[in-house]
Amino acid sequence: TEKVINKKIEVIETPYVKPSQSFDASLYEQELKSKKYVLFFGSIGLVKGVGTIAEIIFDLFEKNKDLHFVFVGKKVNNQINNTPLWDHLIQKAGKHANRIIHFEALKHDKLFPIIQNAQCVVLPSLIDNFPNTCIEAMANSKIVIGTVGNGFDQLIDSGKNGFLIDPNDHNQLLKKINKVLDLPVAEKEKIELAAKKRIDKLDPDIVLKQLVELYRTTIKNFKN
Repeated sequence: TEKVINKKIEVIETPYVKPSQSFDASLYEQELKSKKYVLFFGSIGLVKGVGTIAEIIFDLFEKNKDLHFVFVGKKVNNQINNTPLWDHLIQKAGKHANRIIHFEALKHDKLFPIIQNAQCVVLPSLIDNFPNTCIEAMANSKIVIGTVGNGFDQLIDSGKNGFLIDPNDHNQLLKKINKVLDLPVAEKEKIELAAKKRIDKLDPDIVLKQLVELYRTTIKNFKN
């Protein structure tokens, strides 16, 4: 847009307030505590990149023998080659299908402990816009693997506070997940801290001051 109108554009991002209620780790404790897993949460559909995940899930499991893949969310009624998307995902996993775990959509109190204990959060959306899933994962100090051109690149500085891939590129997705899984602990913690610091900038005390200042400047310029 800046190129089209030849003017600098200022962006004031949507504020984010992390839920303040106490968390309920019972589901995590019962089902996931003993497991190493990567996580997808949101609508389980083609637009959110679940078809891309299906293409890499067998190879991901083959390389990482102790890994599970957790999906949290409602299954969307999509199909690939006349097969329901979820069934397609299970078929693609082959002999490793028992390492796929699904929970229906969860409220924040039960979802956040699952996010906090994931190895990383995988969100390879084909279309998105400043995604809440990415914000919530980064707010919980998690490395997100997102896609270029879908709002993720406004939040993620690839390699510093998360990772970006091209939409629908399953080869890049597999490489990035394996890269995160192989990160030294110190480097992983550094990226996770940077992720949280990025979302700290969306604190209402910061964002609303920016908004008020914009109004003041606009009114002043209009009067002049």
